[in-house]
Amino acid sequence: MDIKETIVNNGYLYIDWNCLTGDAEGKMMSVEKQYNRFLQTSKNKNSLVILMHDGVGKHTTPRF
Repeated sequence: MDIKETIVNNGYLYIDWNCLTGDAEGKMMSVEKQYNRFLQTSKNKNSLVILMHDGVGKHTTPRF
């Protein structure tokens, strides 16, 4: 049984990200690069759960 099935079978709602900004793909991703990655990964989706990171070194992510 996989983790998603286990979660649902135990009465929880499983939600996962389906869009990202790419802020973890490089040390200092510019806001423009993050925005373009967001546009690329959000195409043709009715709803979005966006993956973004916080923490040391993620100075441009909050500006996005």
